[in-house]
Amino acid sequence: MNYDRYKAILRDANTIFTSDIAGAEMTVLHDDGLYRHIRFKGSGFTWFDLVTWPGNLTVKGSHGTYTFSRETDMFGFFRQSNGVNVDYWAEKTPDGRQSVKVYSEEATTKRLVEVYTEHGRQVDELQARYEVDLSTWKVTPPDQRYPRAWQGVREPVKPKTVAELRREVAEARRDGELSYEDGARRFLADWESVDIVSGVYEWDLREYDFHFVWSCHAIAWGIRQYDAVKAAPVGELVEAVAR
Repeated sequence: MNYDRYKAILRDANTIFTSDIAGAEMTVLHDDGLYRHIRFKGSGFTWFDLVTWPGNLTVKGSHGTYTFSRETDMFGFFRQSNGVNVDYWAEKTPDGRQSVKVYSEEATTKRLVEVYTEHGRQVDELQARYEVDLSTWKVTPPDQRYPRAWQGVREPVKPKTVAELRREVAEARRDGELSYEDGARRFLADWESVDIVSGVYEWDLREYDFHFVWSCHAIAWGIRQYDAVKAAPVGELVEAVAR
C-alpha cells in the first residue's frame, strides 16, 4: 500500500475517532492485575471495551472486535509504541495483516492513474520502439514467429494513448469492474497482456480496514485514559469522565 495513502487512512480515522469519542465516559468493570475490562461510552452509538488477560487484549465495540496477542501485559505492549502503529499491531492479530485489510477501489484507481500518467511520459519512446519491432516482425518468416516457435518473434502491440487508458479506467469504474478485487485483477491482467503493466500478481490492492484503524486509535487512547485515572491523587476507578 502506498505510504501516503497509509498516512491518510491513519489521519482520517484519528479525526473521526476524536469526534466520535468526545466527552466519553470510562467505566472500569473489572481491574485485577492483568485481568481488566474497561468500557468507554461516547455520544450516540459509539462505544468500545478493552478486555485483557495474560498475553491478550481484545477491543470490541461499535467498530467491530479485534484481538491481539504478544506480551503478558498487553497494556504494556501498546504503551511501548510511539502513537498508533497500525502496521506493527496488525501483525499481532491471530491471522496477521491481510486479515484486517479490505480491497480498496480508491487505492486501485489511484494506482492506475499513476500508471497511465507515467505511460504518457514514455509514449514517444514506446511508439518508436513499436515501429522498430513491427519492421522486424514483418520480415520474420512465419515459422519463426511466436507462438509457432516457442522463442520466436512476438507480434508487437501498438502502444495505447493516455486518452485511451484514461477512458478504459473511467469505463471500468462506471461498469463496476473496479468495485471488487476479482474485477480489478481481470482489468490489470488485460493491461499486462498488452505490456502496459507487469508483475500485477504482486500488486497489493488492499488497505487497512477503517474499522480496524479506528479500533487501534481506541486502544491507544483508552490506555492513556486508564493510566491518567490510575495516576490521579484520588484514584476512584469506579467511573470517570475521560478527557
